[in-house]
Parts: sequence; C-alpha cells; structure tokens
Amino acid sequence: MACAVTNGPGEKSSVALINGWLAAIVESSDDAIVGKTADGTITSWNPAAHKLFGYRADEVIGRPIAILAAPDRENEMPAILERIRRGEKVQRYETVRRRKDGGLVDVSLTVSPILDPTGGIIGASKIARDISERKHAEQALRESEERFRALANTVPDIIWMASPDGTMTFVNDRWLRFCGIAPEQNAGQWPELAMHPDDRERCLEQWARALREGADYEIEVRHRSHNGEYRWFLTRATPVRDDQGRVTAWFGSTTDIHDRRQAEDRQRRLTSELSHRVKNILSVVQVLASRSGAKAASVAECIEMFQGRLQALSAAQSALGAGQWNWASLAGLVQTTLGPYLAETDRIRLDVQDLRLDPEIALTLAIGLHELATNAAKYGALSSPTGRITLTGRVETGQDGDELHLLWQEDGGPEVEPPKAAGFGTTMLTQAMQYQHKGRAELDWRKEGLVCRIVLLLEPAAGTLDPPQ
Repeated sequence: MACAVTNGPGEKSSVALINGWLAAIVESSDDAIVGKTADGTITSWNPAAHKLFGYRADEVIGRPIAILAAPDRENEMPAILERIRRGEKVQRYETVRRRKDGGLVDVSLTVSPILDPTGGIIGASKIARDISERKHAEQALRESEERFRALANTVPDIIWMASPDGTMTFVNDRWLRFCGIAPEQNAGQWPELAMHPDDRERCLEQWARALREGADYEIEVRHRSHNGEYRWFLTRATPVRDDQGRVTAWFGSTTDIHDRRQAEDRQRRLTSELSHRVKNILSVVQVLASRSGAKAASVAECIEMFQGRLQALSAAQSALGAGQWNWASLAGLVQTTLGPYLAETDRIRLDVQDLRLDPEIALTLAIGLHELATNAAKYGALSSPTGRITLTGRVETGQDGDELHLLWQEDGGPEVEPPKAAGFGTTMLTQAMQYQHKGRAELDWRKEGLVCRIVLLLEPAAGTLDPPQ
C-alpha cells in the first residue's frame, strides 16, 4: 500500500484516520490483497490472501512472491514485475497460482505500482480474485457445448439454432458438407446460396411470420447441394422461451425427405396408373364377356371362350408385370399367350425379335394372338396333325420410323375358306391396330392356310432387348 506524505503536524490525525480506513478496507476485503517490493518480496498479506493461498501472514512476509508460482508458470511473475517497474498496470490477468498445500487455484490478478512521494516505484500491490467457480462453470459449459456439437454432428438430420431475430447462430457440420458454404455465409446468405429460387419467397415469408408470432415453424423446400443437385427437405423450428415467455432462441431441424417425396410421387403415379388400368381391364373384360356370349351356341361354349380370352388378358398382365407395368417383352408376351399350345405340340415355330412393347399394344397383341391360336386349333393348322404355324417378328425401318412386322403363317392344315362374316377376333385385331395403334393387320385366307400380317409403328423408347444368356 502507498504511504501518505504529510507536511505538518496538523495533518497527522487526518492521515492516521485515512490510513486506518484503508487498513480496515484491506483487512475486510474478500479479495486477496498482497503488497510486495519492486523485486518481489512480500510486505503485506491480508486475511483473504490467507484464505485463498493457505499461508498465514507470518509465513510469507519477507519471502519472495515466487512461492505462489504454479508449475510451468515460473516466468510469469518476473514478467509482471518488469512491467510494474516500467510503471505499467496489469489488469484482470487470468492465471493459475499454487497454494500452500500444493493445490492450484484459478485467479484473476490486478497488479498496480506503488509510488513514493517523488513518483518513484517502490513496490506493487496485487489484488487476486478466486475465479475457480467461474472457470469450472466455463469448463462445464465448454464440455456441454462439445457434447452438444458431437451429438448434433452425429444425428442424420441437419441441426441448427437461431437468435430471436432469426439470425443463424449454429448449424451442424452435415449442413455445411451438404451445401458447401462456409459458416459465416450460412449466417445470412444461405437463402440465396442454397435454396431453390421457386421456394425462397414462400420460405422467408413463413419464417418471418413465425418470428413475428413466436409460433412453431414447418415447411418443405428444396436446397441445392454442393454438386448442384436440388433435394427436398422438411424444416421444423420451435422457439425457446425464458421465464417471462420471451423468445430467447430458436431450435430447428432439417430432414432430407427427397427419397420419401419421390416414393410418394411414384406411389401417386402408380395409384393413378393402376386405377386407369383397372378401368381399362374391366372394360376389356366386359367386351370379352359380351362377345363370347353373343357368338356361343351354349353356356359351356360361352364359358370356354370367355376363359380363353381371360387367359390371354392374364398373359398380357404377366408380361407387363415383368416390365414394372411400363412395358412388356414381346418374346415374353408371345411365350405366355401361346403357352397352352406350345406345351402340347412342337408344331409352332417362333422366331421373334425381342423388344419393349407399349402396354396398350401388348394387351391388343395378346388377345389377337389368342384369337389366331384358338381359330387355328378349331379350324386351321392346329386342327390337323400335319399342320404347322410359323410366327416371325422383326423391326424394320418404315417411312415414319421403326416398325414391328409380325407374320403369322399357317401351313399343312385343312383347306381354308374365307369366313362368311368377320368374327370377334378378326374385327378386334384389324380395327384395334388401325384406329387405336395407328398400324394395320391384314388377313390372307389362303387355301394352304391363314396368313396374318401385322405392322405397328414403334415408339422411340421401344428398344430391342438383349437375348437371354
């Protein structure tokens, strides 16, 4: 402590009073107050210093202040004394000091030079405050933040926090890796850098409303990844409030739902497609039932005809199922439709180039091939042991693009005569090919056997399939 200088005996009582007050303040202070010479010898030691460091005053006065130096910090005190000798003041210097029992204590130091009446530096006063509790709290907070960051970076979602005004204050590494922007950019530029332009205005409007009303926030938007791909995300946020109900922060999560949305879109398309197909199939079934009943001479014949046509319909559905209902293999359709006849005889020769057929064409072809095979079994080549059928299929280039040319040729059966009236199969095949599929079907009733030529214009996606290995 500095000593007051007096100029006359009249001032001694005032000086004594002031020094008494100063001494009382030092003695009652909760902070450790230590006086030392310019070379670091301890000259005064208050009760708070005894409590903080464990030494009594009589144990330390006259000893060097270096007895309090912590391991690996021996150079701190000479550096501080050097600054004091230069007339500098050291304020709120946080360090570690060693207690009498060898334990370490976190302290905050303020060291000031003590001047004589002429302004010379004769020593220093040090105020040491125990900051152990604060340090422990800070360490606990750091550990808590580290655990939070570790947890936030482990979960598969994007985790983020924002201030009450909506400014981003934290985002986990998953988001930064996804969008490829720096943390400082994310604080304010992420809408322009990462969000799909078509979703930006809607997102910012709803976010502003949530901030204004302090209400939960939920939205689905698209964000751009570092490689330029846009993916759908579901973002939810909820406000964190204090005891007075004021919003102190926002906690949010952003979940990648792109695959789920795509699956939902596919499901909707499939449902719509299924509804369309079911209606079409029911219409076809209705027509098949009506035509089978109209031409049959008996109930048994009607049932037989109807069952055969349903089998052809089933063959088309099986071929479409193998192509995920988007297309049917021509070779697979032929094999499935003619299966009942192929199993009983080797008199049907197939030479069909495989390719993908449109579902509607597949359905028409399946029923048409069934009608041709049924007619051959009753009246044509398959009704005679010597009859033969050859079915060939090739893709050829026509005026308007690639065309499928199918040739059904019967030989060796009974002599053929043209029918007096076109039957259901003939009518369905020729009219469907012409009006529904922009193709043509021609029937040549030769005496040697029926020849049916079918030409269909193929869609560009109807590429040929590799032959089975």
